[in-house]
Order: sequence, then C-alpha cells, then structure tokens
Amino acid sequence: DREFEVVRVGGAPYRCFRLITELGDLPPPPPLEKASDYLDEGEDSLQIERDPVSGARATHITIPHIFHSYLVGKGGATRRKIQGETGAVISLPPRESENDDVILKGPTDQALQSAKTQIEILVETAKKSVPFTHFVCVPLALHNPELVKRLTQLHSDILTRHGSASGMDPSILVPPSRLHLTLFMTKLFTKEDVARAAEILTQAEPTLRMNVMQGDPLALHIKGLEYMNDDPSAVDVLYLNVTEEHQARDHINRLAAHLKRAFQDAGLYVEEDPDNYLRGDLKIHATLINTRYRRVEPGQPRGPRVPVDCRQILADLAACDLGTHICPEVHLSQRLIESRPAL
Repeated sequence: DREFEVVRVGGAPYRCFRLITELGDLPPPPPLEKASDYLDEGEDSLQIERDPVSGARATHITIPHIFHSYLVGKGGATRRKIQGETGAVISLPPRESENDDVILKGPTDQALQSAKTQIEILVETAKKSVPFTHFVCVPLALHNPELVKRLTQLHSDILTRHGSASGMDPSILVPPSRLHLTLFMTKLFTKEDVARAAEILTQAEPTLRMNVMQGDPLALHIKGLEYMNDDPSAVDVLYLNVTEEHQARDHINRLAAHLKRAFQDAGLYVEEDPDNYLRGDLKIHATLINTRYRRVEPGQPRGPRVPVDCRQILADLAACDLGTHICPEVHLSQRLIESRPAL
C-alpha cells in the first residue's frame, strides 16, 4: 500500500498519497482516493458563470502566485493531468505578473469543482516544500549607533586581517544595520497574510511589554564568535553570541513562544519540528557571515555555496565584545529584503 496523509481543504478532509520528488522538482498533484472526493457542494461551492448559448461554465479561484509553477508542473505535466481528469481548462496569469487569479473553464459545474479541489489539495501539499518567506526578529542595531560603529569596526578587522582567507568576500558579511536576532520563520503567501501578521504583532504589543517582558527593557549582550558546522576551515555561517542581561528571566524564549502561538492561532505558522516547538528552545544568535549572501555577477547562475576558512578569524576575534544594548522592537521581515517595523 502507498503511504498517504490527510489534507484538509475548506474544512473537509481528503486522503492523498505522499509523493517523494527530487529537490527542485515540482510535485504533481496528489491523487485523491476516489472520484467522489472531488465534490464538495457545501459552503465551498463556486460562483460559476454560465454561457446561455453554449452552456460552458467559467469561474476564478485565488491561488497565491508562488504556487502557480507547482500547478503547471514540469513541462506542464501537472496542469495537463488535472485538465485530463476533470475536463476543466486552467488559465494562469503571465509568469511575470503577481496576479493570484486562476481561471477555470469547463462543460459542467462538477468539472470546475473537481479541478478546484485538486488544485487546493496540491497547494496544501506544496506548502510544506516552499521555503520560508518571512521571519519575526529583534533588530539589534536599529536604535544603537554605538553597536553599528563597533560592528563596522569588526567588519574592517575581518577584511583587513583575514580578507585573503579562502572563501572570504565582503558580500557575505551581514551589513551592520541589518544585524538581528531571529525569533522564528514563517510562510506568508499573500499580501493579506502579511497584513494579518503585522496586525498580530501590533495587537500583541501591550501583552508583550507587560506580561512577557514584565515591563523590563530587552537588554542583550553581544559577545563572542561561533560557527554552525563542525569544521572551522569550511564555515557557511559565522555568528555572534547573544545573551540576555537578565538571563534568569528568559525573555527571548518567552517572547518567541508567545508570538508563535499567536501566529499559529491565526493559521500563519506551522511548526515543522514539533519537538522543538514543545521544548520552546531557541538558538539565540546573530548571523555575522552567511555564504548564502555571496554576490553573483548579473546573468550568472548561483552555484553551490563556497565556505570560508574561519580558523584565523576565530583565533583572532573569537572573544570580541560588542557590549550590551537595549533592543525595543520586534519586526516582521521578508527574507533578503530590508526589514519593516511592525511593533
């Protein structure tokens, strides 16, 4: 028997078989257990337009643009499969457009409803393979010019003393103004999702300040360098240690847990490692070097990550102390885009 999982669409459960694909492949739509599962004539029924002469039907559904490539599939295979099984024709907006509207046309209402259900199940399954789009963070340098000054000097020390280290390049250093402490990452697929997330942060402010922070300022001490992997001669991520001035109060983990619950209650966060969520532990750090940010020449493909030999950097600067700083805000940021304040 093939392994299956249950996917909920519009409150209704559907059994679909898990499909394992190679990294980078676009997953085909998971087959439903039986044709009758396509039908859902309850609250989720479509607004269908009917041509009085030909009898043809048409409707549109909203599918976040990020999933349109999954709907097309490799070489158009996924779209052809859904069209062949349901009798509906699927029309997508131009690739360069950010329009979320998908138009369905077909001979019967059932054809359109069947296509809609298959598409929605495909999207629910694909959400697990789409990378994180946003993160909730504490900006460290935003209101701290002294920290920016010290970070700028640290950058200069690294490039001056160790600029010739294997894999080193100025582009992989996180700009001082963007140094931050990530609380958690999430996936926001539409403008409405982003607006709702920002609203949650704004509404949570009084509770965060009084109940979670208990009126205390968030004072963070930034000291020491460490690396993510086991080999200091081949490092992809070099980071600064961040500790709370009042460690016993554990404000950071409590702050992250409170906001995670709020996002989860709104359907905007799904913990991909449930054990980690239950423990509530958070790797408190601020990334200083990330080889994922390495500059690529325009028109050139991004190749595999090139690690940095950090042995001499660690020997020279591992004990660097950037001081203690008050960090009064929580931001919602888009990955690789300048952060926007939300609290």
